[in-house]
Amino acid sequence: MQTVEEKLAKSLTAESIELIPYLPYLLQDLWELGSSPKDMLDLITRHLRVSKQTKVLDLACGKGAVSIHLARRLGCLVKGIDIIPEFIGFAINKAQEFGVEELCEFKVGDITESVKTEKDYDIVVYGAVGNVLGNWEETIILLKNSVKKGGYIIIDDAYRNDKSNAKYLSREQWLKLFNDKG
Repeated sequence: MQTVEEKLAKSLTAESIELIPYLPYLLQDLWELGSSPKDMLDLITRHLRVSKQTKVLDLACGKGAVSIHLARRLGCLVKGIDIIPEFIGFAINKAQEFGVEELCEFKVGDITESVKTEKDYDIVVYGAVGNVLGNWEETIILLKNSVKKGGYIIIDDAYRNDKSNAKYLSREQWLKLFNDKG
């Protein structure tokens, strides 16, 4: 069984956990970690109806860039969870800076545990996190538990166009997996 730190390191393609304590320092000049807030906003506004009652869960939210952009532009309620306390502190400060602290809640937590308790969200964002929750089938099952019936899961990850890289699923494999898991 992998520790949280080992899962985090693996999601960052690191060989060991030695750098994890230094991540806040190494990434201090970056706000947007992982998914592009602009791309997430564009994806959601083009395909989904969002209101002030829409609840979004942003798992492994990093410094909260996606969460804050969604709250600011869409007026929806967003909860961001990340394992790194310094990132959550930064996100809380940024939410205040952008005037969306009433729409955003940020909390330090292990997303492998959060997916067991966080329920009834309209949208769950799993952006550029990798296989922290297990293989993709396991990940979708866990994410499905956090989204309410009729809700949406947004996974920002790579897919392959050919058979050259077995590390990534093809578009067809993703679609089949989503279909098989409902």
